[in-house]
Amino acid sequence: MTTIATDGKVMAGDGLVTGNGIVHGTNARKVHRLPDGRIVGICGSIYNYQPFLRWIEDESQDRPTLDDEAFEALVLQQDGTVKAYDGKCNWMWQEVPAVTGSGSAIALGAMLAGAKPHEAVGIACQRDTGTGGAIQIEALS
Repeated sequence: MTTIATDGKVMAGDGLVTGNGIVHGTNARKVHRLPDGRIVGICGSIYNYQPFLRWIEDESQDRPTLDDEAFEALVLQQDGTVKAYDGKCNWMWQEVPAVTGSGSAIALGAMLAGAKPHEAVGIACQRDTGTGGAIQIEALS
C-alpha cells in the first residue's frame, strides 16, 4: 500500500508502486501540495490519486468514485491540523503525529519515539513490504 506520516508541519511518503506481484516503480509521487498550500498524502491504488486530488481542490464537485478498499489519505491543513479521508471521501480529524497506510503502525511508533516524518517512513520501508522506494517530503510554508 504505502506509508504517509506527518507531524503537523511536514508530510512524508514513500514512492513504491506494486501490483500483481510486480514492482512498477519506486519514485511515485504520493505527497502533493495543493494550490492553497494544503499538503495531501495518498495511499492505495494509484488510479484513485487524480480523481481525489481534483475533488479535494474543489469539494463543490461530486465526490469521486474511488476503490474504497484501496484508498486512504491525509490532508495537512495550513494551520497544522490533519484530516484523514477514507475511500468514500468521508473524513475525520486526526491527532498528530498522524499516519496512514500499510506501514502506519511502524511509522507511528517511530514518530512517538522521536523520529521526524521522513525518518519514520524510512523505518517503515525497512519492515513493511508495502512501503519502499524514494521518500518524498513536503513542508507547510
